[in-house]
Amino acid sequence: MNDRDQAFLAAAQTSILPLEGNQVKVYRWGKQESPKILLVHGWMGRATQFNVLVETLVDKGYQCITFDAPGHGQSSGKETNVLEFATIVELIYQQEGAFQMVIGHSMGAVATLFAMNKWPISTKIVQIGAPALGKDILSGYEQKVNARPQNQKYLHQFIYKKVGLDFFDVQGEKLIQTIPQNTAVLNIHDQHDTEVPFYHQQKFAEVYPQLLTMATENLGHNRTLRDERVIAKIMDFLTSEAKK
Repeated sequence: MNDRDQAFLAAAQTSILPLEGNQVKVYRWGKQESPKILLVHGWMGRATQFNVLVETLVDKGYQCITFDAPGHGQSSGKETNVLEFATIVELIYQQEGAFQMVIGHSMGAVATLFAMNKWPISTKIVQIGAPALGKDILSGYEQKVNARPQNQKYLHQFIYKKVGLDFFDVQGEKLIQTIPQNTAVLNIHDQHDTEVPFYHQQKFAEVYPQLLTMATENLGHNRTLRDERVIAKIMDFLTSEAKK
């Protein structure tokens, strides 16, 4: 961890959220009475990825809450899954109440949509580099582990046994269709994202016509979280929605 990340976490109020034998580290910045914003990192991510965004939001008078999922950042554990991400979102919502906005990166955006099917967590969602199609993510994993075609069905069975749901039932394209239709959703995606290809944004737009979009260039999958234009767009989305 570099000095900036250490200083960023040191400035936070921290707490522990127990989950399935793990200790999930939860972080909070800003004044207790300020409107709350929840930020949800993605697979192989961590809370410190939001440092520039959190600092901007706090400077504008908001309170920011985020966490390190099990096996990520400062939390304990060796593994996790999208349902655990969603459970953490739900537990924090139950403690804090509805949020002014939720910002989800990558798998964190899918976890947010999953949680939104159960709870009125927010009426404003920002998705950054969000996967719409589970088959692309699964295919990428299968390629990394060099899974043979005859072995793929066993991988599907393993996922079902592990999380209790079919992998393709927990994908953004399906989940966004079941959230409250008055939810304002801003989808930000880079045209050169190699982890979650850009066409995933179009898939979201096809099934959620009221989707607001922003396309960036040459930021990849993670640099979008620190880009000034992206942060300005998020602030505009937040304040314009708040005025309605």
